[in-house]
Amino acid sequence: MPHALRELSGLAASPRHPGALYALNDSGDAARFFALDVSGAQLAQFVLPDAHVRDVEDLALGPCPEGTCLYLADIGDNARARTGYALYRVPEPPSLPPSGSPPVALPFVRVPFTYPDGRARNAEALLVHRDALYVVTKRRGAEATEVFAVPAAGGSARFVARLDLPPPGERPITGGAVHPCAPRVLLRTTAHLYELRAPPGAPFEAVFHAKPRELSAPDEPQGEAVTYAADGRGFLTGGEGKKQRLHAARCAR
Repeated sequence: MPHALRELSGLAASPRHPGALYALNDSGDAARFFALDVSGAQLAQFVLPDAHVRDVEDLALGPCPEGTCLYLADIGDNARARTGYALYRVPEPPSLPPSGSPPVALPFVRVPFTYPDGRARNAEALLVHRDALYVVTKRRGAEATEVFAVPAAGGSARFVARLDLPPPGERPITGGAVHPCAPRVLLRTTAHLYELRAPPGAPFEAVFHAKPRELSAPDEPQGEAVTYAADGRGFLTGGEGKKQRLHAARCAR
């Protein structure tokens, strides 16, 4: 993994560039993300000029007015002191620069939002299904894990569901991903990985009421990032740390 990617917090598989993944650090880093190959080697670095982020925790790919976009989720709030949050919508790069190129600046659109009750929340998981954007909060104590839908233009988020996940005593949600071809969602904690599947024919948001299935998760020191493979036939995960690496697995049927 690149030396600069010490606090891996988000992964997304590129449908445009076969074998490429996008990744980012969490709090404390600049407004940037990386392109990696499946071994974790850096292919490119991209920056968002003049984007004043506070705590970016996840990223995801999905449709947008520009075609296909990456969404960087500035949703972390450990102190629960923020008055607002934001997603940064960035058109997926049409090509990857040659190896060793300097960071490439990309345009972006800031999508600010608040939670419907005005309360501050900490979150580390962003899910994008078609043009719908969902934030999954990070539970603290006896609180429930909550799911909110963020309007594409920003504004007040809509409450969607409370999840019985993770189980009591387990650490909260640190990342998530939406299957590219089916109504399925991956949610992970630092040590466990769960998949939720909507019933056949049900609307996508039924996935948040499905019974979680625990999948076999790799042994990572602090699991943070997860993404389905671009073809939907497997998933990749990664954790924080100076010597972390990516892990790939086949999806359960």
